[in-house]
Amino acid sequence: METKNKKKLNDRRWAQLLKEIDKGNVVPVIGQELLSIDVDGKQMLLKDYILREIANRLGVVYEEGMDFAHFSLEERKTAWERIDSDPYYETFRIINELKERKIETPETLSRLLSIDKFDKVITTTINDFVYEAMQSNRTINVRQLEYKKNSKEEDITFGQKNFVYHMFGKVSPTDDYVLTDDDMLEFMHCWMDEERRPKNLASMLFNKYLLVVGCNYPYWLFRFFFHSLKYSQTTGSASTLGMLADSKLDAKLVDFLSRMNAGVHEDAVNFVNELVDRWNKYKAKDPFQKKQVFISYASEDIEAASQIASAFDSHKYKVWFDKESLKVGDDYGNIIKNIINDCDAFIPVLSHATETRKGYYRKEWGWGVSAAEEWYPDKFIFPIKVEEINIDSVVYKDFKDMHILSLDPLNPTKSTDEICKEIEKRLLKK
Repeated sequence: METKNKKKLNDRRWAQLLKEIDKGNVVPVIGQELLSIDVDGKQMLLKDYILREIANRLGVVYEEGMDFAHFSLEERKTAWERIDSDPYYETFRIINELKERKIETPETLSRLLSIDKFDKVITTTINDFVYEAMQSNRTINVRQLEYKKNSKEEDITFGQKNFVYHMFGKVSPTDDYVLTDDDMLEFMHCWMDEERRPKNLASMLFNKYLLVVGCNYPYWLFRFFFHSLKYSQTTGSASTLGMLADSKLDAKLVDFLSRMNAGVHEDAVNFVNELVDRWNKYKAKDPFQKKQVFISYASEDIEAASQIASAFDSHKYKVWFDKESLKVGDDYGNIIKNIINDCDAFIPVLSHATETRKGYYRKEWGWGVSAAEEWYPDKFIFPIKVEEINIDSVVYKDFKDMHILSLDPLNPTKSTDEICKEIEKRLLKK
């Protein structure tokens, strides 16, 4: 039973969503409803186009509401034998034919992925549209990964950003991807197997706010889907979801989402358009709102590092500087590594002390250099020297080809302010 009144987010929910996006806590899970293509001057969902093409090739009258189960080998055995094909191979052929026609990436999808904070994306779709939309909105390479039920799964690396993960596989000549509900249940069963699920990805998803857009699953199937994404063998299912934006919602699903304290917005396309408009207004209030910097320094340089931190704080940055604030017993290394990965800028403070003495800051430098692989290094790492150093020292091998900023000890206030402005200018070019 579908809901009578369209569900929409209230202002409080919108504010919460925008805040979580800005903090980097939201992972979009993108479904079929955002994959709309132009067919003879009219918009049509990619899924419906594929089904119509399959019906034509099998000599079957296409009717609205058909799904892939209507064209299974069991249902249409004789027709498939006649054209010497099967649903998976024919879908592969149709999508390749669309590629050759250079069909444009769906506009709604491109708008959604214009939000640069969406640097980790899950999709239940099987073609390249989500990847293409994300790549066209980024200046760095986006990685495309997929889950395969018949071979070793692909996983993200720890702290990885800028990827699209195909949860239900990618289109191929074989049946190693999802077309039917039965396929999906099989994939989710594999996903629940601790030996076969991508562990780093599953761990990341468990702690994130999921934004499920355009999947349009019925209540019973959504429960399985949610359980697969948010399940941990040690702690069970997570207690929070995030929010769902779909055009098909039944009363049972809405009731379930309410109990999960999840936001619900009926109509995925309208939701995306409103989200992007609200996000642009939110960021326009302060283009540097909540940008984060991590300052890595030797203990001997705490005074200079404090001056740098104060300057960034006055420019409305969130500054990661006082590591002493971490609680005893925290997984210190992993917490620091995650913070660095989530920052917009990594600032190593260079001095005589860093040149001559080993310290924990060198681990941080290594994590910063690894995180920089997701960006162009000179748009993520901003070394600042607080006194004259030998930049050719092996200690500085990762920084020596970068533009080194300098802190003037005679006029630290003016110097740090100029450094902030220089970094802001380079961050804008990301």
